[in-house]
Amino acid sequence: MMLEPRQQERLQSLKAGLFGAGAIALFIPLPLILAPLWLPSPSLVSVSSLFHGVAATSAGFLFGVTYRYTVRQDPNPQLKSGTVGAFAFVRGLAIAEHWLADRWHPWVVAIGFAESIGMFAIAALVLELAMQQGWLERCQTPE
Repeated sequence: MMLEPRQQERLQSLKAGLFGAGAIALFIPLPLILAPLWLPSPSLVSVSSLFHGVAATSAGFLFGVTYRYTVRQDPNPQLKSGTVGAFAFVRGLAIAEHWLADRWHPWVVAIGFAESIGMFAIAALVLELAMQQGWLERCQTPE
């Protein structure tokens, strides 16, 4: 069954989102293991861990779709790293906002920023690998 070009692009974007979500889903167990160190109550660990996992995986899905559209056929490393940095910065700001509201320790914010950079960098590497292996097509430049 042949798909129309628009449908093919949508399918590839869905695949990119799944690659991004999958890469982050594999990355997030480490912060979940360390979560009891900074959460005030053990009962918060399971709720916080679940929310953290869902939020991070959702961000990974959106990152995958956005990354595919952003990098297209362009080999520019600043474009690729800028996409990673933008997603990590926004996610890190959300962590910092909670720190200001709840008076978390500053090192938690630093860990949050580092975690964000790491997880989106890993997702970008997985997406690049998938594109190089032909499992995922790069977004076609509109004509």
